[in-house]
Amino acid sequence: ALLPGSGAVAYRLAQFRNQFLVPADKREAVFARALEECKTRSLAHWTMPENENLRVEWSRDINEPWHTFEGSGQSVLMINPLSMGYLSSALDVACHETYPGHHAQYVFLEQALSGQELLVEDTLTLLRSPESALREGAASYSVDLLFPQDERTQFETEVLGPLAGLGSLDIEKYNQVRVLLDQIALATIPILRDYSDRSIPQATATFRLEREALVPSPNQLIAFSEQYGAYAASYTLARARIGAYVRDQAAEQGEDPWVVLKRLIQTNDLSVLNYGVAD
Repeated sequence: ALLPGSGAVAYRLAQFRNQFLVPADKREAVFARALEECKTRSLAHWTMPENENLRVEWSRDINEPWHTFEGSGQSVLMINPLSMGYLSSALDVACHETYPGHHAQYVFLEQALSGQELLVEDTLTLLRSPESALREGAASYSVDLLFPQDERTQFETEVLGPLAGLGSLDIEKYNQVRVLLDQIALATIPILRDYSDRSIPQATATFRLEREALVPSPNQLIAFSEQYGAYAASYTLARARIGAYVRDQAAEQGEDPWVVLKRLIQTNDLSVLNYGVAD
């Protein structure tokens, strides 16, 4: 209903989203402003050590944004400008990878482990692990916690959109579509499960991902799930369960959701990945 017209919904969606592509020469400036806002808003809820720092490096030698925690509160985030095409990517990546996402997560983990003698294996993070699924899900959820839809729409309309030269477009509608896409993304889980179990062939999985979940690059998602297994569910299923847990805990215990989220990060409470699942 938001995207009337002829053709499949996936086609109309692609046509609509392409209006919000940020010109290549403006992507670094848009991202820098988004990162600044993510940090400012995060520090209104969390206190971080004075020595913490994150630096950003732009490179086409990587495909997707990649965060590395170097220790002592220091991180580096590498970004390929080609992966930062859409306006929504600026806040999504900035918040997810830095504040209150991965950089903040590892700073807090380092604080929690301060004074402990760590084995070499304790200084590494396995990508295909429940711990990584927890952190990815928490980082994805934290974007919504930091920027409720109305505040995000206002910031993108008044700040990022004009900075990107997209100030005349309907960013409110863009965010309505984005929220619906986040919700429908859960539809990818049973499709990827059935493909992984070899219950359906790749051609069927590709067709269903595109038609039922509106995935723009279904073969790319299938390749990602084949490489990383259930970790691929971090961005959808883990995000939903962590969000439900934080909201419920905050309501039931009368706690600030930011306090609940920080405790979850520092304690590595993996039980939250099964939150809401019956025994």
